[in-house]
Amino acid sequence: MAENKDEQLTDEELAQLQLAEENENAVDRLVKELGCPTRRIRQFAARVLHLLAERDPQRVVPCVPRADRGT
Repeated sequence: MAENKDEQLTDEELAQLQLAEENENAVDRLVKELGCPTRRIRQFAARVLHLLAERDPQRVVPCVPRADRGT
């Protein structure tokens, strides 16, 4: 099933997804881009983070604010 999803990704999405799987800084950058004033950049970052969360949820858990920490 994951193979079918990979076939639907653009080259740019696949490249960013692979980078985010390997590099925590890339994940942090994508999270920061969610606040970008440009809608296209926000949507792209959200899509890649969504794909990453589907593949490896633990990679994005540290990026999610926790109510008990007040963040």
